[in-house]
Amino acid sequence: MLYIVPCSLREANGVVARLHRHHRPVPGHKFSLAVMDGIAVRGVTIIGRPISRMLDDGLTLEVTRVATDGCPNACSALYGAAWRATRAMGYRRLLTYTLPAESGASLRGAGWMLMGEAGGGSWSSPSRPRRDRAPTCPKVRWQREVAAWGCSFLPKAAQVAASKQTPGRRRVAQMQVTDDEINEFIAICREAFHQDLSVPEAREIATRFLHLLDILARPLPTEGSPGVPCPPPLAELS
Repeated sequence: MLYIVPCSLREANGVVARLHRHHRPVPGHKFSLAVMDGIAVRGVTIIGRPISRMLDDGLTLEVTRVATDGCPNACSALYGAAWRATRAMGYRRLLTYTLPAESGASLRGAGWMLMGEAGGGSWSSPSRPRRDRAPTCPKVRWQREVAAWGCSFLPKAAQVAASKQTPGRRRVAQMQVTDDEINEFIAICREAFHQDLSVPEAREIATRFLHLLDILARPLPTEGSPGVPCPPPLAELS
C-alpha cells in the first residue's frame, strides 16, 4: 500500500539525482512530497513556481520534478497528492510538462488534463551561453485547475459576451466548443460535483450556458424599439 509523506528539498533532490532519467536536481521549491510503501521511499515530486514567467501569476505552481523507481501507481499517487496539496494552499492551477515520447498515463490516471504542445528550445543565447543538460525538444503540457477557475470555454465565452464591437460581433451561441473543452468540463463536474456526465449531456449544458451568455450580451431595449412601449408623457401621470 502506498502513502504520501512530506520531505525536504535535499531529500527529494537526492532521489531525483539517483532516479530521474533526464533532469538534474532543482535549486528551490515550494514543497516536496514522497511516496512510500511502508518499507522505503519509492518516488518523490518537487513543486515550485512556474518556469515560464508568463505563467507565474501568483496562483499557479508547477511540478518541476517527478522521479520514481518504477513502483506501480507511484507516479499517479504523487501527481494526485501534488494537486491536492496545491489546492489546499490556496493556489488555483498546477502545471507540468512531459516529453512527446511519454504517454502521460500516470497524469491521466490522476485526473490531469492534456493541454497540448508547449514550446521547447535551448536556454543558451549569444549573450549568455549555456550548456543544455535537458531535452530541448517541444514538451507536452498538462494541467489541473480549480473548477470555477479552469473551464476553458467559460472565460472565452465571457470575453466574447463582454465585447462591444458592433457591427460584426460574433454571437456567443455560435461559438464552437471543442472536444477537449467538453472532456475538461466533464472532469470538472466529476471533481467539483461528483457527477459523471456523458459527452452529449456535457455538450448540451455547455451549449445552454453559451446561449445564456449570448442573451446577456445583447443590448437592452430602448424606448421606442419595436415591442417596447414608450412611457406616457409626464402630464398624463399628474
